[in-house]
Amino acid sequence: MPIFTFSTLKIYKQHFFTMFDHKGKLLKISIGLLFLLYIYCVVFPVPNEYINILKNYGKFQSIDNLFDYAVPLLAALVIFYAFLPDYKEKIYVFFQFYTDKTYSSMMICRWLTFVVTFSIGVLFSHMMYFRNVAFLDVQSVWMALAKLPNLFMLCAVVLFFMHQFKNAYIGLFVMLAYYVFDYISAGRTLAYLSLGAHSNNFYYQYSPTLYIVNRIVLVVVSIILLLLTCRKHPLINITKWFRR
Repeated sequence: MPIFTFSTLKIYKQHFFTMFDHKGKLLKISIGLLFLLYIYCVVFPVPNEYINILKNYGKFQSIDNLFDYAVPLLAALVIFYAFLPDYKEKIYVFFQFYTDKTYSSMMICRWLTFVVTFSIGVLFSHMMYFRNVAFLDVQSVWMALAKLPNLFMLCAVVLFFMHQFKNAYIGLFVMLAYYVFDYISAGRTLAYLSLGAHSNNFYYQYSPTLYIVNRIVLVVVSIILLLLTCRKHPLINITKWFRR
């Protein structure tokens, strides 16, 4: 008896809130969290002397930790809950079977739905948060965009290890271990893979080159992890290594 498959991106878009996020609950929660973030940034903007303190090799961790650590962690937790049913109930086997291309457009679409939502929220909130330093100019846009690699990285890490181990909680544990280790070490140990480039003032305390390379590396690694995760036939199978 022949079996016909039809896993197209159009179908995923049409039935997204039926298949992956019932009634859009998780997306609504994400938007609600981002709204609270925006209100906080409007009410409590950074002080005018922010840049001058950084240039004098100071740190504003109470300010920069918000976008370096707190918001990316929220986004990664949303990704965790979005994909939790796939691995808790082993639905990933069904989705993988119906993937008709080299990369699963379904996984990429789901990941991007939440990551893009958080990215847009971060851009608007960041511009309001730093409006006393720069507002609606090239500097303010650059400062906001420079915060996004952290979000990409944590969201990619949690999904990559969830998929590799076929266990959502292992993915969560690895992501949190990376997060906590980097936070405790103040970014010194991981350096190019550190999330704390702003809270630890990489640009002025170390060098602009280290800061820029750190931002680029996080974006590149995030893309690589996402593509490895979404391949129908994985290039890396970590679980096989642990069985040996």
